[in-house]
Amino acid sequence: MKTISGNVDSKFINITSVPSPLSASALPSPASPLSNSASDVDFFKQILETHISRNDELCDLVANCNTKSVVDNAAATTLINEFVAKLGFSSYQGSKMLAKAIIEILPWWKYFGNDGIDILYDEVGRSGLIQMRLRWIHRNLKKINGKPQHQQPPIDTSGPKPKLQKFGDPVAPNTEVLLKLNSSTDDGELVRLMKETLMHRNQIRGSAGRTILQDYSKFRECGYLINLEFSLMFSENEKRFLNIWPEFAHRLLENCKSISNSPSLLTFLDDDAGKWDNTVVALFVLLHLIPAAAQGKGKGGRCKIDDAKNRLLLYFKTGTPLQSIIYTWNPELSQPTLIALGDDRLTLSSFFIICDRTILPLDAKSSTEALDSLFKSHYVIGTEYDRNLTGFWKFLQVHIFPVEVTTPLSRKVKQVFQQLSKEGSLRG
Repeated sequence: MKTISGNVDSKFINITSVPSPLSASALPSPASPLSNSASDVDFFKQILETHISRNDELCDLVANCNTKSVVDNAAATTLINEFVAKLGFSSYQGSKMLAKAIIEILPWWKYFGNDGIDILYDEVGRSGLIQMRLRWIHRNLKKINGKPQHQQPPIDTSGPKPKLQKFGDPVAPNTEVLLKLNSSTDDGELVRLMKETLMHRNQIRGSAGRTILQDYSKFRECGYLINLEFSLMFSENEKRFLNIWPEFAHRLLENCKSISNSPSLLTFLDDDAGKWDNTVVALFVLLHLIPAAAQGKGKGGRCKIDDAKNRLLLYFKTGTPLQSIIYTWNPELSQPTLIALGDDRLTLSSFFIICDRTILPLDAKSSTEALDSLFKSHYVIGTEYDRNLTGFWKFLQVHIFPVEVTTPLSRKVKQVFQQLSKEGSLRG
């Protein structure tokens, strides 16, 4: 009888779900009502281990995954299909315990947290691999039986809320202070006035109608105000991205091919990666790993990868008039986008953010600093993420900065984090 190793090391895993026909050899579920006790998890684990040990191909697959510390696409599909079929699930009862049992056998599916089962069983978003497999089974059963299908409630895909919680009664601006702030040329005085008027800007971010860019014209003149404002809002997170991104980008570029071998990613790495600096390359690679989600029925609602990149960053040759960029700007792009100018894409020298066709200067000296400010601008301006980039921005929001870490995440975002982290060290 072959044995199964559950050796845990920190490497990179690639797990996706690809539906395939359900195995015909399904065993009945336990007759007794299922609880969430350790004994029930052990019961599931024993069934799975027995099934694995009696199937040489499956045993070799599990051993290979644990030896290489990788659960690739094909292995993930086979394992989920086999395990769900073996336990004969016809409902979601017991899915959580099945996920816990699988994690004990294949610890490389573990996501950070108490149980570490989110990739297999997502209690909030219901997007775990086991749940997806069961939904596939149910859809096919309904087709066979002619029963109507019921849509599952969508996962929350919002980013920073465009309307924050209001802070009591409206705070009227002090016209004299506001005029003084917008005309100030002294950095020390400007910082003092920004702190003094923070409550008013919070009120604007929590209200409909106006935006801070309308009342606070200094954002259109002063390149450090976005970072200053974010530090007033989230002081403990001010330098987090700048400290983490360089190492994260290196790790991402070094291992991205182990995470995904999609044709679009490989083409980008072969043809275009050499044209950009490492920060921008890592930015686009992460976007390939967390692509735009479909926004409606059919593939027509999904933003293409090149379009998604243009929603993040656009390059222009040094000397391009900013006014010409505004005049030719696509009106559909209303969320913050990074504008990078340079002699070529490898030597970017100046950066701006454009939002609602308004140009905001940045004091950024590198693309890393510019990307840091681009994320922060969503909170500072008080705007939601571009819906096509929600997963990408939420990854940075929760796992890199981190801000509002209880925000619901899709399985894809959790999965990419698990693949890139060393037992959650990115959160450290």
